[in-house]
Order: sequence, then C-alpha cells, then structure tokens
Amino acid sequence: MDDEPSSLSRRSLLAGGAAVVGAFPGCVGTGGGDCSFGFELTATPATDEDYIEETLTGTSRDRPDTWREIVSATVADGETRYSAVHATPVRDGDRIEYEGIYYRFAVEEVAVEEVEAHRFATEYESGREPPSGATVVAFGDLPAADRAAIREVLPDLDRRLAGTEGFSTGGYPVVYPDDASGESVLLGEEPTWVRYDGEAIEVRVEGTERVERITYRYTAEELAADRGSYLRYVRETFVVDLGDVPEAEREVLSRAIDAGDDGIQLCEPEGPERAVIDRMEAIPASKTPRDRTWFVDYEGEVYLTSLLEFAA
Repeated sequence: MDDEPSSLSRRSLLAGGAAVVGAFPGCVGTGGGDCSFGFELTATPATDEDYIEETLTGTSRDRPDTWREIVSATVADGETRYSAVHATPVRDGDRIEYEGIYYRFAVEEVAVEEVEAHRFATEYESGREPPSGATVVAFGDLPAADRAAIREVLPDLDRRLAGTEGFSTGGYPVVYPDDASGESVLLGEEPTWVRYDGEAIEVRVEGTERVERITYRYTAEELAADRGSYLRYVRETFVVDLGDVPEAEREVLSRAIDAGDDGIQLCEPEGPERAVIDRMEAIPASKTPRDRTWFVDYEGEVYLTSLLEFAA
C-alpha cells in the first residue's frame, strides 16, 4: 500500500531519487550519439508557494483518516500513540500545517509485539455481480471490526472506485480485537461480497500469520504560529548560498535558469556540468527539503533547484 504524502509538487515528484528509464529526446552525450545516462537540472525563481509545497507534508493519500487522527491528537494532547502492522502515515521529521500552525513531528518506535493477523485479499471489477448463492453484505451492515478491517485493507476505497475499472489486493495482514472475531462476517472460509456505494467487492481471508505490530509515539514541535513566520523559518533553514561559483559552472547554471520549468539535460556529464551536480549533491541533508531538491541563493536571487537522474 502506498503511504506517501499527497501534497508533493510536480517538481518534487520529478526530483525523486530513483532514476527514470529512457533518455530525454534530443539529449546528446559528450561523446556524440544518444545519452546513456544523465540529469535534468531545473532552476526557477523560488516563490512563497514553492517554500510551502517543498517543505510541508500533506495528508496521507492512502490513510487520510488515520493521518488526521494522529495529527490532531498529537497537537491537542502533546503526544499520542498508534499501533500498526504497516508503515506509519506520519513519519519522523514531517513538517505539517494544522489549523494554521506549523509543526515538525517526531516519531519513535516504543514497542514491538508479535500478534496473529488474518491475511485479507480483495477483488473488484466494475459491473461485476456476485455469483448465485454468494454471501452479500452491505458495508454499513457489517460488524464494526469488519468495517475497520475493510478500511485498513482499502483505506483509499472511495478513490479506487472512482478512478479505476478494477483492482485486486492480496496478503494484507489485519489484526482483529480479541473479542471481535466471533462476530465477524468476513472471517470465514468462503468469500464475502461487500456492497459499497452500489458496487460489489469480493473479500477473501486467506489464512493467518504471525506479524510484528509496532507501537509508535508521536510528538510535535511548533515551528511557526502563522504562514509568514513559517516562510521566514524556511528561508533561514533551507536557503543555501552557492558562494563563489567558477565561470564554467556559472554558464551551466545560467542555461538552467534561462530554460525555466523545462530545465536542461546534462547528458553523460563531465567537467563543469559534473561539478555543478557534485556541488548540489554536496549540500547537507539538513538543508535539503526533499530528495535532490534545494533552495539555492545564486547572485542574489533564490532558485528552486532540482536534479532528476535518468538512464537509457
């Protein structure tokens, strides 16, 4: 399941650490011919929206309800705990805006226990109806523990149904409360068909397994009481002065700035192009808001700068 945050900008998505397969059109290496590998370098004047988008983590796409519960409880109570057999939707170091105030969250594992989980599988095809004699139950009529299990396996169910003609999942572990298994409709040997917004979803339980359930402790540090204060925090924390840049590297940076959002391709980089890449990659992690994305002060102006690696 995907637990990545949802509010990544286009620049952030492009600047991820994984290489992109396939060279850019028209990219020619220093030795002539098509590029076998390289980087796209983008540098655009930084805006307030860039400072916000590139430094804040938004609501979890897959677990929005759990994300909101963790954030709100942590802010209200000073800390909260959450136990799960899957990844936490709020991660250590996430910067989050909540009700107009900006926080940095800390997450630590405080307990690990081995528990029994039921392995759930689901399948959906638009327009597909349950076979004759199948057990069909409306989602709202399921026991609370079964509804919670469906939400855990398919936390993005509304989005899935709206955006696809079909999907299937398998092997997802769900831990039932000790006193809930006997009331369950889903925990049987035969599939159960669940009606949700008029659609039929096949749900199967494919045995049990022992899994680790981790308990996380969350705390939140207030970074800024309003948007203006947060923008000042970002500028003070993440803007890096490139300092004295040699003329040959300045020419590379100037090409990237002139290209705007399109960026430039540094194919099989060497010499000043390689030096610019090394200069960017040498920026400390504490000054890097997202992977391969930086705010750099160059000749008196701050640029949102990113590197996208690609390979043929």
